[in-house]
Amino acid sequence: MFGVLVVVAYPLWDYFVSWPRAKARLLAGEPNARWRLYRAAILTQWIAVAFVAGLWIAFGRPAADLFLRLPAGPWLIGSIGLVIGVVTVFVAQVAGVARANAERRAALRPRLGYATLILPHDTTEHRWFVPLALTAGFCEEVVYRGFLIWLFASSIGLWAAAAVSVAIFGVSHAYMGRTGAVRATVAGAIFAALAVALRSLIPGMVLHAVIDLAAGSMGYLILGETSTVADVPSL
Repeated sequence: MFGVLVVVAYPLWDYFVSWPRAKARLLAGEPNARWRLYRAAILTQWIAVAFVAGLWIAFGRPAADLFLRLPAGPWLIGSIGLVIGVVTVFVAQVAGVARANAERRAALRPRLGYATLILPHDTTEHRWFVPLALTAGFCEEVVYRGFLIWLFASSIGLWAAAAVSVAIFGVSHAYMGRTGAVRATVAGAIFAALAVALRSLIPGMVLHAVIDLAAGSMGYLILGETSTVADVPSL
């Protein structure tokens, strides 16, 4: 039943009901709409993880079935190196945006595209975006790369299950428009490959959170409190 909710019910609800309502509030400039959207997403994702945890406890399944363990042997060292490398790149990118002058930041705004609407525009929103990024890094990996791969692996094999999880992850981001869904699918494919190859969600969790944190920080630096609804591209 939970699998049906994740695979079918939630993407449909998000695409046809939840996101259109949130988008309308954002475009209308409703006060606090963006950080309330973040808060709702945080709550939804932790509820999903609570369901997974409840199932695992109820049936006495090991955490390793969800890849909730560190990579083994030399893979741990390689994973640490990968994480350090990615963190270094994104820290440098955020620092570069932070050093940019107002004209340069304004020139970067059109490149945000579909993400303009959902990235933080002020300090309060950025403060809410940080726990959202951390939540997504943990919760989405548990649900999509842990639970869904486990769910399908027994019938179609581990790598095929990973491919299915990637497709579902992409569909669940369809509300972000074609570009956003494609980027989410590519990211999901990378995280799924890491999870299966390493038999661990931990590196993907860290990378996922780092990427989202960097995106939120750069978005906040670029958008500041100066952008308007007119700056938002159609999705």
